[in-house]
Amino acid sequence: MQLKMRLMPYLYTMSRVAHESGVPSTRAMVLEYPDDPVARGNATSGQFMAGDSLLVAPVVADTSVRDGIHLPAGTWTDYWTGKTYAGPGRLDGYQAPLDTLPLFVKGGAVVPMWPQMNHTGEKPVSTLTYDIHPRGRSSFSLYEDDGRTRAHQSGAYARQQVDVSAPAAGSGTVTVNVGAPIGSYTGKPASRGYEFTLHVASAPTALTVDGAAVARLTSKAAYESAATGWFFDPADRSGVLWIKTGSKAGAFSVSATGTSLPPAETLPSSAPVDRSAWTLAHADSQETAAENGAAAGAFDGNPATLWHTAWSGPKPAALPHEIQIDLGARYALDGLGYLPRQDGGVNGRIGGYEVYVSDTTADWGPPVASGTFPDTAAAKTAALSPKTGRYLRLKALTEAGGRGPWTSAAEISLTGRSAPRWTFTP
Repeated sequence: MQLKMRLMPYLYTMSRVAHESGVPSTRAMVLEYPDDPVARGNATSGQFMAGDSLLVAPVVADTSVRDGIHLPAGTWTDYWTGKTYAGPGRLDGYQAPLDTLPLFVKGGAVVPMWPQMNHTGEKPVSTLTYDIHPRGRSSFSLYEDDGRTRAHQSGAYARQQVDVSAPAAGSGTVTVNVGAPIGSYTGKPASRGYEFTLHVASAPTALTVDGAAVARLTSKAAYESAATGWFFDPADRSGVLWIKTGSKAGAFSVSATGTSLPPAETLPSSAPVDRSAWTLAHADSQETAAENGAAAGAFDGNPATLWHTAWSGPKPAALPHEIQIDLGARYALDGLGYLPRQDGGVNGRIGGYEVYVSDTTADWGPPVASGTFPDTAAAKTAALSPKTGRYLRLKALTEAGGRGPWTSAAEISLTGRSAPRWTFTP
């Protein structure tokens, strides 16, 4: 709740964006990242964007560990620890006790904040803090009005543009250009103090405001008691550069020379592929007359259901058999999981197999894996030569144990990572 109060100027601005554009402050991941194939499925239904800069992945089960957090392309910094990740990818094992909301800040974010308070009006907002995660070029347009009346409908409000220039990675100069507030409303301050918290990995060699050097302070206590100055704390969330500029009425700039950005940890290259969007593209044979052996049972997440090739007719179809699955989006795939039937039956276990991946069912190309599964009920895996595509084809060449012309599967799964949408250029 205290964090929510600090974020009031950011959330208020996002509400203004919603008023003007119809884009809500609380956004489904697919709304902010429409080209992300994971965001287009159900895998991100348990997380959302708060505005355009904060990714929230609340814990909704009785657990203190959050799995399955999807971070889209770009860099994302854990709000609480300062650890930075490079997306896209899946984050598992996030430690989230009751007092820790999984919260990630987008690289380049500029987040205005009020002083810590318990309710609006408890403290004066004579100092505005811009919490910045520099990464390339980014900007933010702060919206403010009197917060009490509907005078904003008649144009009684102000905006302040903030532009940030920084390296995309490594070291260099971070420059923050703060524009003068444009517009007017009742209670608008003629001037106010500014504080900046830059999330960087090292202290700058020089720090200036409008080209004039600012004093470096030797401790956080000295910084807190000073009207102007800067202090770098490497232990604060992996590195925070604290800056006070004093009171300002118009436009000004802050420049930190010779600092470095936090390195971004690469997320695991492979994770289970979400099966909620999978659909059956083709099965050469399936038993639906004498039992529910429909092919979709091979990827419905329920090991008690299965795909079984047709057997109730006068003559069973001969091997080989195959199933083709539309994954609903493109993935760079590197592993296949196969769970044989778990109902006590043994016929239909896949022996010899081939696996194909493609963007079209009209041209599969060479197999990305081939081999022979042992004749057991245990789960099997097959490593795939990495390939990107939307469609999977599992071809059963023989039956393990040679008992007949059957094929069956309780569950088929895949590992990999999301890939860009396929486009065609004539």
